[in-house]
Amino acid sequence: MLRRFVLVVAVVLFLLPSVVVHADVMVGNDFSMTHSDKLEYPNREQFYVNAPDGYTYLCEEPGSGIISRTLLNGTEVSISKIYKYNGKYWGCMHVQTHGFYEPGWIKMEHLYIVYTGWDFYNENADKIIETSIGSDIIINTSSPVVWEWPGSDKPKTIVDFAGRKNGAMISYVYIDDFGRTWVYGHIMYEDDRYVRPLFYFTGWICLDDPENADIPAFNPAPEPIKWYYNAGPEWPGNDATPNRFPLTAIIVIAFSFIAVIYMIIRKKFRQI
Repeated sequence: MLRRFVLVVAVVLFLLPSVVVHADVMVGNDFSMTHSDKLEYPNREQFYVNAPDGYTYLCEEPGSGIISRTLLNGTEVSISKIYKYNGKYWGCMHVQTHGFYEPGWIKMEHLYIVYTGWDFYNENADKIIETSIGSDIIINTSSPVVWEWPGSDKPKTIVDFAGRKNGAMISYVYIDDFGRTWVYGHIMYEDDRYVRPLFYFTGWICLDDPENADIPAFNPAPEPIKWYYNAGPEWPGNDATPNRFPLTAIIVIAFSFIAVIYMIIRKKFRQI
């Protein structure tokens, strides 16, 4: 029975991206459809608002005066695509309104990059082991604590199985500097009280102490960084700025090379 339950969840997770894409069309995102050839897709999706005035606006279209809502500093947002309008970049995000997710556009200059679990994965890839297993330890735990990454200082989720049918699909294993084993994957359970009985959480669980939400934050998130256009998928570091140095170096080297060639040719002509 548990194997069939896990199989159903795997199918749902496989189909989820197509459902999300379909929803993006269904909500009537006309601007994205009519400007699809000029849209760009950011390497990162998670940001938080940090505007000079303490808030920013979510508009129906880039540069539009029609404001759908106000977002205060500290609000976390997900950006799915960006568009350059009058020299400024705008990001498209979806907000839930009356049960539907509607698109809106926000100035990217008002957003800061947020450290996520994937940043932890990229930084510790050499210490993380890929796997594909179930976990009886999690299944036999009544209230596992789900972390965004091992030792995170972000809010954690406590899953209350309360005797309900549950399971786990583990993708990664990590051992921290204190010898504790952590696993990453989908933690699933059923709840017959709702029309949609299947629930799942994705994150890290400490196998050695799965119900302890008070493990010290030994891997706190670094300070957020102001978004810039060429930000890559890797965490850029606390002193990150648009990376213009390589281009400057190339120009300097090129001019130096030309100058040397010129001096050599000039010297040879003088000898003739």
